[in-house]
Amino acid sequence: KRCPISVLNYETGLLNNTTNYIITDALGFTWLSTKIGLQRFNGNQLETIIPVAGKDTFNINEPVYLFNLKNGMMWISFRNNILEFNPFLKTFRIVITTGASGNSGFSIVPLKETSEGVWCMQEKKGIVIYSPKGKITRQIAFYNTDIIDKIIHSEQLLLKTIITSNRNYIFIYGGNNQILKINTQTNKFDFINCESSFNLSLSCTENHLFIVTTGKFLMMNINDSVVTKTVLLNKITNAVINNNSIILDHSGQLLVSMNNHLYELDTLGNFKAEITDLNRNPVVNTGYISRVYTDKFKRIWLLCNDDV
Repeated sequence: KRCPISVLNYETGLLNNTTNYIITDALGFTWLSTKIGLQRFNGNQLETIIPVAGKDTFNINEPVYLFNLKNGMMWISFRNNILEFNPFLKTFRIVITTGASGNSGFSIVPLKETSEGVWCMQEKKGIVIYSPKGKITRQIAFYNTDIIDKIIHSEQLLLKTIITSNRNYIFIYGGNNQILKINTQTNKFDFINCESSFNLSLSCTENHLFIVTTGKFLMMNINDSVVTKTVLLNKITNAVINNNSIILDHSGQLLVSMNNHLYELDTLGNFKAEITDLNRNPVVNTGYISRVYTDKFKRIWLLCNDDV
């Protein structure tokens, strides 16, 4: 598949070549978390965002974690705060403020929104559920909170897609060859053993968990955690794969990146096509793709080692 490609980089206004998170808000503006601050792309140029909530001005100079709510609001997690951005009114408000964090980045990571509220990982608390107004409605104390602290502070959280969810489950790669599986209906949890890799990335459908590790694509049955299919990635490319990512797009296809190439697979793990530029070149000229993101406006965003 050949697609037109545009690039955002330092020359076009990107604050820093290291980008960590990306989200498109309800109105189609795309927000980027960089190593030294928050930016928004309005379709023509990048704007540096300095939120003002009431009388407070927040000069953000570190990565943030971005999360969209079902009502169209967006949460911005940084240090010991979560700000809510209203894209319709173009306003910010403080939703959550916690105690001082020992982490130089954010202390809360929103995971999934259900009828109970927003499930989050929180430093020193483990898994908690917040109401949309920012009040804790429940703390899920079913295992050692040190596990969650380790994930929040991990480099993988900044570099890879290690969190995915469907209607009933949240999956988080926790290192040590294990994926944390949380059932949001029963509040039960389990650990799934996997082939550990620093390059591990996750995505899922209602029935299957998809795992990309160095050299392999794994399809796992969610109910019994049995691997039902293994695809060796050297069947798709002969290159030594140093970096990868995976995401389920809005059309129900899997997008898998390997180094600077982007491929489309179906949810049975069958290869369909490579996505290239209009001249059939790889989507990224040099370097690698660290994170793939798709929005409801049928755009594919690639966070790379030196541009977007």
